This record gives sequence, structure tokens and C-alpha cells, in this order.
Amino acid sequence: MHRLGQLLLARPLYAAAMVLLLVLSPILSVFCVFLAAAIIVLMTLQQGAKVGAFILLWVAVPAVVSFWFNGFGGYDALFVFCLLQWGLAILMRECSSWTLVLEVLLLVALLVLAGVHLAIPDIAAWWKSHLSQMYETSSVLSSLPDDEKQRLATLFSQYATGLLTFYMMAFLFLGLMAGRYWQAVLSGGADVFRASILAIRMNRWVVWVALAYTAGFIFKIPLCMDSISVILMPFVVASLSLLHALAKQRTAFKVLIGLLYVGLLFMQYIVAPVLASIALLDASLDFRQRLADSSRQKN
Repeated sequence: MHRLGQLLLARPLYAAAMVLLLVLSPILSVFCVFLAAAIIVLMTLQQGAKVGAFILLWVAVPAVVSFWFNGFGGYDALFVFCLLQWGLAILMRECSSWTLVLEVLLLVALLVLAGVHLAIPDIAAWWKSHLSQMYETSSVLSSLPDDEKQRLATLFSQYATGLLTFYMMAFLFLGLMAGRYWQAVLSGGADVFRASILAIRMNRWVVWVALAYTAGFIFKIPLCMDSISVILMPFVVASLSLLHALAKQRTAFKVLIGLLYVGLLFMQYIVAPVLASIALLDASLDFRQRLADSSRQKN
């Protein structure tokens, strides 16, 4: 990756062509999109917004052609994703703050969800209809009775838009991390990158936003229910950052972190709120500072 990065930085045209090929690739689509995102981030961070925009224009070509003939489709969604990735890379280049990136991601996601709910007030009914059709044709759920399928469709329809937005946020953040790490390796700043990742901590105003949406979730306000997974995302990241920072001083945390990652894969609905609660507390109590003060007193 070191030689590839140097080549792409030396020849932006090669980077643009590679991103286009990755976007058009019919195989390994998730990996290809992730690598394309990392290249866009690398080029934007290292060489500026204009170079990133040049690469983005190449991604726009299949999106425009696809939209002209078939309407909004997969290539157009990929272009929107790459556009957002480029915007986050510009933000990181100008501010160098992971916390700010997470806050902007959260605000944009909440605005998008609010817009969707204003434009389509019965979005849950739309999701229920589509989920019901999907469950009826699913071989995995074929053994479930029809009333159970309807119950699941009704349940998940309340959170579906938010969950899609959550995964988009997570993928954007991981793409930004990959591109920033790639830049750090090429410039010899890997240690600085690690230190910045381990210092992520949410600001208190975000805590108040989270508490307001949590109250709305408890009172079953549709927008708040749909937004709850989006609210959790930056706090989960901040919590994992905190735990990794603590693990540098206390090795017992490494086992806990491993278990939490497994839990995020199989029991997100339990583990994610627990992690978010830790980050909520850290926003007020600053556990890193408290641990540092405690260590200094012992010495």
C-alpha cells in the first residue's frame, strides 16, 4: 500500500482511473467501494479539495449515465457516498478533529432523517410493506408463522431509515480512518494518527442532543425512534476510543474490548447502548484525565 499510495499521489490521473474502475467493478463491491473511498480521502487530505473534486468527477460519469437512462440507482448512491466522503476529508484536512467529524456526521444524519420524515410522513408504513414482502420470500424466515413476520416487519419499520443511515455513517467514518491512516503511513505520522484516534471524546452539547432524542424515543415519537441508532453511532466510536486508550495502561481492558467487538456483531441492541452510556459519562467526567491524575499521584 505504501508504493501504491506514492504512485497515486504522484499521478492523480491514475488515482481517478483506479477509483472509477473500483466503482464499476462487479465483484467484491464492498471492498472496492471502501478502497475507492480511502483513495478519495488520501488524495484530498494530501493534495487538497481540487484534486479530490477531480477524482470525484470521474465517479460522476457512470452516475450521470445511469441516472439519464434508468433514474436514481446504485451508481448514483455511490456518487453521493463518495461526495460525502470527499466533504469529510476536506473537514479533516482543515480541522484535524475526529470529534468534529463525528459531530458533523451526526448533525447531517439527523437533518436527513428529519427531511425524510417531513417528506414522507408514513415512511414506517412504506418500510413495513417492503419488509413484509421481503420476509414472505425469504427462505431463512420461511418457518416463521405469518403473524410473527408481520410483527417483525412492524417492529423494524420504525427504525429502518435510521439503521440505513447508521451504516452509512459507520462506513463513511471507516473510509475516512483508512484514508487518514494511509496518509499517516506515507508521511511517517502513524503515531500521531493513533494518538488522535485514542483522544476522541464527545462535547457536552452533543450529550444534550442525545438525551433529548432519547426522551423522544421513550415517548415513542416516530422521528426520535428512527433516529436512535444514528444518535448512538458517535458515542459508540467515542467509547471504543476511550477503552482503547485505557487499554494502553491496563491490559485487562484488551479482553473486554475484544468481547465488546464480538457483542457489536451479534448483540448490537444491547452492547451499543452500553458503550454509548460510557461515552455519555466520559463527556462529563473525562476518564482519561482522571486516570492520568491518579497515575501522577501514585508516582
